[in-house]
Amino acid sequence: MATKLASPSRADVVRLLGDVDDEIIIEILELRPSFAELEEAALWINGYDDPGGNRLPPSGVAAKIVELIPVEEDDDRNQHPA
Repeated sequence: MATKLASPSRADVVRLLGDVDDEIIIEILELRPSFAELEEAALWINGYDDPGGNRLPPSGVAAKIVELIPVEEDDDRNQHPA
């Protein structure tokens, strides 16, 4: 019998994405992301740079999370690797 893994909580979203508006947190949680999807989105939003340069943009739920997070023009997080 398969065990259902817990879904990320509001606290998990804040821990990984920082200070995010409550309405956006609700939208993220409604997507029912896995921890892996939330972490993938957080890496992209926070501008993690793959040393090998092989990092692809997120897809699926992770991409939807990235779309929900506003990025200010002068914010270093909008410098995503190509």
